[in-house]
Amino acid sequence: MLKISKIKPEDLKTLTFNDYKKVVRLLFNGLKKLHKGPEQPVEFVVLTNFEFADKKGKKTMIILPGKQTPEWKKEIKQRLKDNKKNVLVGHCFVSETDGQEEINVMPKQGMAKVAQIQKMGKQMFNMAKLGFKLAAGAAEASNAASASMDQSALEEQQEAKAQTEDSAKAAKKEALKEELKALVDSSKEIKSDFDKVKELAARLKKGESQQTDLSFTQDVVEKVEQFINAFHNSKKPIQERLQGHKDMIAAQLPKLEKLAERLGSQSSGANAADATANLSLEELKAGMQAAKKAVDQLKKELDLDAILASL
Repeated sequence: MLKISKIKPEDLKTLTFNDYKKVVRLLFNGLKKLHKGPEQPVEFVVLTNFEFADKKGKKTMIILPGKQTPEWKKEIKQRLKDNKKNVLVGHCFVSETDGQEEINVMPKQGMAKVAQIQKMGKQMFNMAKLGFKLAAGAAEASNAASASMDQSALEEQQEAKAQTEDSAKAAKKEALKEELKALVDSSKEIKSDFDKVKELAARLKKGESQQTDLSFTQDVVEKVEQFINAFHNSKKPIQERLQGHKDMIAAQLPKLEKLAERLGSQSSGANAADATANLSLEELKAGMQAAKKAVDQLKKELDLDAILASL
């Protein structure tokens, strides 16, 4: 397959007419040998209103048939964006009619007119003994350009949609991270508090309760409630992962509430035994220990990537 390899986009600014003739002669020869007939097309690009470095002020055109390198694709994309009227891009092949070889073009992008190209490139085409025309059934440049603009608009819409979706995914991921962080931070505090609750229960059993035990227990009750609320307000994938851990922590709430009730009864001088007859301090400590282990396990099993992948 013919390739554009002898000239690079950055060469265009200093390209002289003689240098171009050397390059295009090789390209035309390759086109004639390798791409005869519509079954063997190859890419092409035409740039109109072009000035050679040694012919400033004289507008002409250049045609470069051959498979385009990534650098050429980038250059062509930019030129189409700057001014479609000076560009024609598509596929071409060589055919022969009554002994006259002709370059048949099938435009896909750009708005440069075939008649304009024929006029600007007359000298060059004559030297190469090649004609230049639209392939049978090919759309005129303006129609190709219209289709090109439609395709370009579609591609831009698709790109914008992809960017929006990427941004939405990133925002969703960030929101999940924040929810997880809130739950983990809360569980860390609860773990530390459960250790203190066990110590508090031991003091209570010995009759050595402190004045701050009631307010502390009430604070722990509030933290557990906040943890449960945060869990219920979290996204479904997080809930599915943390359901067991939440249940273990939530199961301690009634015990903590009974402990607070007993401590409150003590501070008010009420009959503590009657107020919390069903509260077992040993059961309370066992529950705190189990919940503490659940929090440790929770921190080990939190896998953000796995949760995000399950969305």
